[in-house]
Amino acid sequence: MIALAMITKNSLERVKEDFAKVWESSLQIPYNVIILVDDSDNNKTREFVKKFADKYQKELIVESSRLYEWHKATRATARQTAIDVFFENTSNKWLFFLDDDFILGDGWWREAKPYTELEKVGLIWGIDYTPFWKDRIQWLNARKVSEREHAIRSFNIRGGLHDTLLRREAIEGIKLPPWLHVYEDAWIKRYVECKGYNAVVIDVPNIHLRSDASGYSKNDIEIAIKVSALLNLEKISFSTLLKTLFGLPGYMYYSYRSHHSMSKGYLIWKDRLTYRAKLFFTKKTKDPCSVVISSNLSLKL
Repeated sequence: MIALAMITKNSLERVKEDFAKVWESSLQIPYNVIILVDDSDNNKTREFVKKFADKYQKELIVESSRLYEWHKATRATARQTAIDVFFENTSNKWLFFLDDDFILGDGWWREAKPYTELEKVGLIWGIDYTPFWKDRIQWLNARKVSEREHAIRSFNIRGGLHDTLLRREAIEGIKLPPWLHVYEDAWIKRYVECKGYNAVVIDVPNIHLRSDASGYSKNDIEIAIKVSALLNLEKISFSTLLKTLFGLPGYMYYSYRSHHSMSKGYLIWKDRLTYRAKLFFTKKTKDPCSVVISSNLSLKL
């Protein structure tokens, strides 16, 4: 059987009427337990999920994030709480993470089910299509890169947990550093792979409801750089850095092609150059598996 886990914070108010569509789309997955890790400011999201669970006869376990000696809740503490609740309260073979703003496409389970029967598959992820993120679609179209190609490329680097099945044995023992407010998905994917399991991608018409790239602070970017170096996610060579450095005309051209101002192209170039330069000069881990398998929660940001 499968347990469905969702981490939420004021989701009903933020996602609005689409929150119901997210849950309705989940019914194609044969889960019998809902694990809700809710850090909302009120009980509205919890009450909605309880009504849903009662209606469809699903067992419901609700918790707030456990902090794991950290000073506040993060995506990592919420994910870790869901994983711990999964192991403490169920014997289910698979844990399914579904984001609160992700509508599963028809046929998701039909495509995923054959992979659940393969013993070496430990993670199954469905492509996140973002029809409401107009800026990204215009940018990709200008570069003649399909959304599918871009999503798979990003997943291969850092994973994703929007709609992800995780095999019980593949995540057993995992301990996420509690400061991972971003890239906790990359940590989980690397852990699964280091345990000897494969990650696979399925392509169905999912809808990720996000409409922009907002929400990443300077601290989040620093976390992304640290984790990328720790897990050796991206190979930034000196030639890659030089290509980015002298690539400003290309960024401005593609910004123009995607019907944006030249200044937007400059800002995208500046952010990517800064990220890649910092990552290039950050010491990389030679053995990422020793990092994730050791479950060293003393790793500090």
